[in-house]
Amino acid sequence: MLVSKLSRQHPFVVIMVLNLILAGLMSGFLLFAVVVVFVAVEDDLTGSAVSEELPQVLGDFVFPLPVGAGYSYVDSWGAPREFGGNRQHLGTDIMAGTGTPVLAVTQGFVERKGWDRLGGWRIGVRGDDGNYYYYAHNFGYAPGIEVGIRVRSGQMIAFVGSSGYGEIGTTGRFPPHLHFGIYDRSNQPFNPYPYLRRWENSQVIKR
Repeated sequence: MLVSKLSRQHPFVVIMVLNLILAGLMSGFLLFAVVVVFVAVEDDLTGSAVSEELPQVLGDFVFPLPVGAGYSYVDSWGAPREFGGNRQHLGTDIMAGTGTPVLAVTQGFVERKGWDRLGGWRIGVRGDDGNYYYYAHNFGYAPGIEVGIRVRSGQMIAFVGSSGYGEIGTTGRFPPHLHFGIYDRSNQPFNPYPYLRRWENSQVIKR
């Protein structure tokens, strides 16, 4: 199973190792090949590294919920969704209790705020790196958060809730959580999960 996964995601590594083994090269080169495989596997299993295919995010970043607060999340990118028509999940759901503070992951300005049929009480921040950071299903907003103001990394901007999937004010159609998404300059979404893992791990190490 691991070899199959590596062959799909790291074909050059698999080819390198097979060539070295078949050629019966010196043990030093075999050790190098083993190290390369180990690094590739570790990187794949931990999910701590950001794929080079994903857009860059630049600036000082924090996890969007206070590290240490009760929350959980998995990589649900591309999972099917039915409300609003058959579609794919374009973000990461961070499950947490209603009222948990939502933090700006980076500095930028508030580009959107208000009700969205799918996202409920949502807020969108245009980061200084040009990417759009989307926070949805909020219970409410932090005082002073308005369209056009600048926010800093780690600033409280909203509170976790379960709003959305209906007309304005609809709540409780799913467990409370923060839907977090990232869109590049051309408004194309990309998977935020590996970035969330990196930001979270960085803060845990600093504590």
